[in-house]
Amino acid sequence: QVTADMPVYVPEPVILNEVNADVLAEIQTILSGSGIPNLDTFGISDVPNDDAFGFTMGLSSAEGIANGTSCSGMMMTTAYSLAVVTLEDAANIEKVREDFKNNVDWGKWVCVRPTDALIAQKGNMVLCLIAADQLFTGTQAGIEAAGWENIDTFKEQ
Repeated sequence: QVTADMPVYVPEPVILNEVNADVLAEIQTILSGSGIPNLDTFGISDVPNDDAFGFTMGLSSAEGIANGTSCSGMMMTTAYSLAVVTLEDAANIEKVREDFKNNVDWGKWVCVRPTDALIAQKGNMVLCLIAADQLFTGTQAGIEAAGWENIDTFKEQ
């Protein structure tokens, strides 16, 4: 019998390969501040600059990007993608923000669809969140609590 005081299994995010330590710390801070129990496992990995970079990260190119890191659901039943890029030069922040916004792939998932997207920046990092419902609002709260700035939210147009 299930009772309200029973512990709930919450898997930790899975690190899939070497991940930039500073970005990993930011993602972990965001996830821990989201208030969302990880009912499905999140996979976190740095994304190599190859043919899959644009699809995985949601950018048209890796130009000016020192590091790209993806945090996405593994076998989730909802749309969720958090992409964080570290820029070679912080002067390119607006260009990368626009690139994220112009390249959000609302149809990236086969059976589910996100409801919202968000772009934010912190230092020389820019992130893009694409998610649905409570995963979006919870992660947005985690992003705000982690001190990210210039948060711009939008829906599919």
